[in-house]
Amino acid sequence: MQDMKAEKLSEQEIIRGIRHGNVGVFEYVFKLYYPRLKLYGTRLTGNESQAEDFVQEAFAGVWEKKYLLSDQGNLKALLFKSVRNKYLNYLEHNKVVDKYIKANDPNDASQGLFMFSFLDEYEFEDLKKQMMDEVEHLLDTLPDNCKKAFVLSRFEQLKNKEVAETLGLNIKTVEKHISRASKLLQIELRKRDFLLYMLFLLLIH
Repeated sequence: MQDMKAEKLSEQEIIRGIRHGNVGVFEYVFKLYYPRLKLYGTRLTGNESQAEDFVQEAFAGVWEKKYLLSDQGNLKALLFKSVRNKYLNYLEHNKVVDKYIKANDPNDASQGLFMFSFLDEYEFEDLKKQMMDEVEHLLDTLPDNCKKAFVLSRFEQLKNKEVAETLGLNIKTVEKHISRASKLLQIELRKRDFLLYMLFLLLIH
């Protein structure tokens, strides 16, 4: 194959090359994306050595499952997503999720959205849909007024006083309903998928 330095490969050429076990193409991709992936991992973890491990594992995963790569895939997005997921798994396995959330306010959009910054628009919207499907399913398990209070507060952006007037309840009851729904959603989403949980904190909580 031609010297990779002398040409710029298209996304499809890269994917096909890796899928067919072309080591030269794989090395080309490694050199192309490694610096940005390492920077991304370092910003997530605050640890350059840990970031390097995640990046190397991400590349190893692509090579091991190269036969599953699709011509229509986005390899760069796949690699960034893999690094992010390895970081999230690391948090879960090491029981430091609470420490992370306290150190990085999930309501700070500039901080939290960085975790999703390498998703393309379709992937981000798909993740939002997954999160909303889970939220709607969980809300359906709550008493009617509890569900309505949360929906009016978080989705329709009504103030607690307005929610109380709409439902014919006192404000303290509304606050209890919203708190109950919020706690349920956080607990269950965190159990099911940490990424959906973080997205919930950013967009709805």
